[in-house]
Amino acid sequence: LGRMSELPEHFFATARHVGHLKRVPDIRGVVIFMHGSGGFGGKNTRYLRMLAGAGMLVLSPDSLAFNARRGRELLTTSATADYWSDDSLFYARNSAASGELVYSSVASDLLECPRHFVELYEAVHEMRAMELASMVSALPSWVRDLPLHCFGHSEGALAVARAEDADFVTRTISAFGCESCYFTGTQPGSGFRRSSAAVLNVIGDRDEYFGASNSVASAVASASKTTGALPWPSHSLEGQGYGSLMRAHQEHGLVATFAGGLHDLTRSHDTKLRTLLTAFLQDPLAVCRTPERLNATLVERTGNVSRLAI
Repeated sequence: LGRMSELPEHFFATARHVGHLKRVPDIRGVVIFMHGSGGFGGKNTRYLRMLAGAGMLVLSPDSLAFNARRGRELLTTSATADYWSDDSLFYARNSAASGELVYSSVASDLLECPRHFVELYEAVHEMRAMELASMVSALPSWVRDLPLHCFGHSEGALAVARAEDADFVTRTISAFGCESCYFTGTQPGSGFRRSSAAVLNVIGDRDEYFGASNSVASAVASASKTTGALPWPSHSLEGQGYGSLMRAHQEHGLVATFAGGLHDLTRSHDTKLRTLLTAFLQDPLAVCRTPERLNATLVERTGNVSRLAI
């Protein structure tokens, strides 16, 4: 974000513009960033800045811009915000998202109208998957010559976790445990697809949406087990992706759970998260093969897939 002057004027990272992106000098690689359901503001913007600070050119489709199915009012002038501000650089202040694909994941609502949410989430996931695929297909040749990474947060994390391989060097899945749950549909194993890229899964052990306990996912899974009449999986949740990576026979992977961390890890673990991301992006295979180099507790390990507690 601090290098927007090197991009074409009024550049928006959409598929129809990415193909015309001019070469940006002195970058270590390119990250396609898939934001969460709220779009760009707060934690999502902090992640953009964190990745750019690691020397990456960050490209991100904005799912809430120019989208009749789910959108927010855009700013008509440029804006600034400090690192910790929750104000958006792109949306009009106090504007709310509107459209048929706007949602809020509340356990009681999910249990009251399960089929509605199954269909709603799948429509959202289909839209986000198309955004990612369109972005990748439109990349100019000079970008493809650089290390290509993919990072998804929350809603965007599922798009990354389930995406087809596209020459990515790494995939980072943030604030989603890679597990089948209310958010992933009705089929087992729908929270993660095996990838030839090295995979990093980061999640707080108190995540309000996908944690193993006291979360929306755990409440819905418990109700599914009790009633037997809900469409979602009823298995116990682990709250992180180690089991999913192992069942998918992922070759290189690292799962990091952050003690006390909620859905927004930047508020509680910004420095540790930044250190981990920088190391992983710089040498992902080495980090997966020798996780003991990181300042964390090794919980379990099989081959080149490990779980750390931070």
